[in-house]
Amino acid sequence: MRKLLVTTALAGSVAAGLAAAPAANAATATAETQSYGRAWSKLFSSDGKAYTNGVVKRRGHGVWQVTWRGYDRPGGKKGYAWFRYYKNGQWKSRVAAWDGVTPPRTFTLRGISKLVTYTCWAGSTANCGKRLWLVK
Repeated sequence: MRKLLVTTALAGSVAAGLAAAPAANAATATAETQSYGRAWSKLFSSDGKAYTNGVVKRRGHGVWQVTWRGYDRPGGKKGYAWFRYYKNGQWKSRVAAWDGVTPPRTFTLRGISKLVTYTCWAGSTANCGKRLWLVK
């Protein structure tokens, strides 16, 4: 009789766990989709003299907010942060230059499907480092 009770209790708990699993997975997937964010740290230029860091967050359907900072050795040459994005069937660019340390800068992009960033130093297209996909 004891074995029958244990088997029944075990079967009931397994069935309850299986019934709850899809609901838990659906809730997790929805939360991840709604609060997507990706942070990056120290994305260097190829010579290591400048870098950027920041975060990109989804703020709604097709709306992305990018907040970033730039660091480089002050004096003479500048650092450049490139943000290339795909919108309406074509690639577009946004570039910002700085000398020294920038305060956090924020901008919003709407209707994009891809976003990549990289850092250059001593010219807008010189000493560029690796590219990082922020939105694919």
